[in-house]
Parts: sequence; structure tokens; C-alpha cells
Amino acid sequence: MVTAPEAQHTRSTRAGQATVFAIDDEEPMRNALRRLLSSSGFAVELFESASEFLARNVCSRPACILLDLNMPGMSGLELQQELHARGVTIPVVFLTGAGTVGHAVTAPEAAQRIS
Repeated sequence: MVTAPEAQHTRSTRAGQATVFAIDDEEPMRNALRRLLSSSGFAVELFESASEFLARNVCSRPACILLDLNMPGMSGLELQQELHARGVTIPVVFLTGAGTVGHAVTAPEAAQRIS
């Protein structure tokens, strides 16, 4: 079942509240993250892809990003690099269901190069 993008977002009702942006291409993972974080009191917005996140232009408020490392199209690491190129300094936590030792080494090294 495909859900309209608007229906996938849990928006904050309090102005200025920090938001957790969860970006993952797998709907069950996005939904699990939404349930977990919302039940803990966080404002959560879900995105199916890096390009959807960039298109929404939501980087101007307090937030952090939970980011899938392996996605079709723009990867999580490529999104982090694009955000850095745009001057966006939102903290990023990488998630992956198919990580390797190489990923565990590459992501922090890349983050240091762009910080």
C-alpha cells in the first residue's frame, strides 16, 4: 500500500519543538521509528528518500536526522555530504540493516572530512 507523503509525517504541534527526521526507504522501518520516537514524546517526520527530504526544505529548525545508510538513488552518506555542501549542520545518526565493517569505518571518516 502506498501512502500519500502528507500521511507519512507526524508533525509537531508546538512551535520551536525539535524534530527527529527519519529517512529510510523501507516503510516498516519508518513506521517503527515513528511509533518509538512519538511514544517517547519526540516530534517525528518521516521521509522515504533523500530527495524527498531535500525537496521539503525542512532544515531550518532544531532537529536531528536518523538516516538509512543504504537507499536507492542518493545514499545516506551522499545526503550527509549534500547537507554539508548546503551549510546544514543538523546532527546525523546513521542506521543500516546491511552494514559492513567498511561502512562502520567510512561513515565517521566522511563525517570528519566534511565537518
